Amino acid sequence: MFYLIDTIVYDDACHLKKYASNKERVLLTETTQRMVNMAMVVDKFHFKNHVDKWCKNNCNPYKCVEIQVL
Repeated sequence: MFYLIDTIVYDDACHLKKYASNKERVLLTETTQRMVNMAMVVDKFHFKNHVDKWCKNNCNPYKCVEIQVL
């Protein structure tokens, strides 16, 4: 059963995204195949503590249009 979730907002999304994108893991199950294509961003409360450039470029909640409030 699949839920229609396209975006994960998580305090450690940068590590989850790297984990989910691991080439050895991606094709293991339907879930891992789905996760590699999902948007994953750090929640806004924790984002200020993320200093890694990769995280800032790939998990920035302020760049994610799916979670912006109108």
